[in-house]
Amino acid sequence: MPGRLRILGDDGSVKRIVTVSAANDHLVVESPDGTVLMDVESHGSRHAKDGADPLPLGSLKVGHLSFSLAAGTQVSINPGASVYPPSGIMIVFCDTNVLVEAYDDKAGTWKTIIPSGGSGIVVSDSQNIRVRNTGTASATYTYRLFL
Repeated sequence: MPGRLRILGDDGSVKRIVTVSAANDHLVVESPDGTVLMDVESHGSRHAKDGADPLPLGSLKVGHLSFSLAAGTQVSINPGASVYPPSGIMIVFCDTNVLVEAYDDKAGTWKTIIPSGGSGIVVSDSQNIRVRNTGTASATYTYRLFL
């Protein structure tokens, strides 16, 4: 049986019960009688573009988001080699002779999105973004993931 978190009112009575569903590992909010009030993981999809109650375009602003940056991770790249950064949104700092490329699936080629020695924000799926050392000596790049 999954753990249960009981939310009590000022009078000490149970107002809500929060559990993790054994069926799908979703966080579920229930009334005291066990009626499911909300499946938290499923709830977000109702506000997506084609959901039952979509958020209006432009209604979510950067100020509504809360995030932090992970500590920097420095990666060494051999001369002429490429590496693929992890999935996620990150700030990338390139050394001299290191650049970031994105794969253009329509043209079938890699295109530079951050030039050698540059920095920028990258959204990576760990397959279509690569970091390449164009030099003749080992070089590094550093990334900091948004959490």
